[in-house]
Order: sequence, then structure tokens, then C-alpha cells
Amino acid sequence: MATRGPSCERGPGHRGECCLAVRLRIPVPSLVVLCGPAGSGKTTFAARHFPPTAIVSSDRCRAMLGDDERNLAVSRDAFELFHFIIARRLALGRLAVADSTALRPEARRTLLEIGRRAGVPVYLIVFDVDEERCYYHDTLRARRVGRPVIARQVQALREALKTIPREGFDHVTVLDDALARSVSVELVPTPAAPGVRREAPGDEAACDQQESARQGGTDHPGGLEDRGPGCRASRSGGPSTDVS
Repeated sequence: MATRGPSCERGPGHRGECCLAVRLRIPVPSLVVLCGPAGSGKTTFAARHFPPTAIVSSDRCRAMLGDDERNLAVSRDAFELFHFIIARRLALGRLAVADSTALRPEARRTLLEIGRRAGVPVYLIVFDVDEERCYYHDTLRARRVGRPVIARQVQALREALKTIPREGFDHVTVLDDALARSVSVELVPTPAAPGVRREAPGDEAACDQQESARQGGTDHPGGLEDRGPGCRASRSGGPSTDVS
């Protein structure tokens, strides 16, 4: 799929090549990248507008591996998991919402490349919220990052807004604090892109039946490749370790 320049539905307060919007129509499947400082409302916005299973949080991945969202020692592994889950959801024809700060150009580039490899549109939603508002939100959270971190991230956002219009996202929307609370989001099912597989309704049940048979001592006669498009199994014959 060809990369298009940023476009969005115009609302009050157009900002150059990016714009503020009051309505978003997002195709499914697609990749939605949330970008903004800590405390800017990304996670709240995601919970309000997207199914919980579609939201892939870098903080949650860190907690899954290190038992604590603040455990920075596992950040490298956590982002590998973050990217892996996003890629697998897109490969299965699902919506994926990437919940991280995405303030570094290389972080956005990696997510854009994942979307491009999956052949789905990539939407960027930027939370342009001032430092004081971010800090206020931060004080209300159990896991606080503090003013110095927020100040650095707000400055990183200022730099990001200069380059984002040229980074190749299919759709860029910039929301301030008020618009983030009032914007509406419509998820629009679309035909899967070439190379994107949607699971058939019976895939999961068939996979469960085949796995039960295998555990009962009867391997599927056709081997791993014939277990059905919705199944995942290790080549050693053990239980699946794939994430979907």
C-alpha cells in the first residue's frame, strides 16, 4: 500500500499539515499509534474509544515481564513483546492500538514499519497537552513519573510536531486536552488487505479440538501445517507459545 501524506478531518484550529479533529473514522484492521507525554491522556483516551483487547500498552508489557511497570531493566524485552503483539494482531486482521509515548522518531518509525509490513493504514494520534496539565494528571496517578520527566517529554513533543507531517503516516490527528475529551471515534470494518489473514469463525474451535486430540495421544494426521489457519503449535509437538 502506497504511503500517503498526513490527512485528517478538519476541525477548528488547523495546524499546518496536522490538524485538530472532532471526529475520527478508523478502519479495521489498522494500526493506531498514540503519541504524547506521560499524563497527556493517552491511556484514558484508548480505554474510552477502543476495545481493551486491541490496546497494546508498553507499560503493561513491562509489568508482564518485570512484575512492575516501573521496572526499566526489562524495557528492551518489554518493547520486543510490545512490537510482537502488535504485529501478530495486524497479521490476524485485527485492530492494534499502540499505547506508548512514541516521542522518539525511531519509536514512531518502528511502529510505522510494522504497519507497512502488515499492509494496513497507520493512524497517528498526537496528544498536544501542556506541561501543567500533564503534571496535574500525573499527580492523580498511582505511578507518577514526576515533573522533570514530563518537562523533557513535553519538549520532545514540541520537536516531534515539527517532523511528524513528513514521517509518512496515513493520517495524523492532533488533540489538545479539551478535544481529547470530546472527540468521537468510529471503527469502520474494511476488507482485509492482501496478505492479512482473518480467522474464520470455526478456527478457534477447530484448533481446540485438535489440541485436545493431541493431548489425548492422537496427533493430527496431517502434521503441523494441516492443523488449520487458526492454530499455532511448536514444531516439537508441545503446547503453543505463539501470541495472537
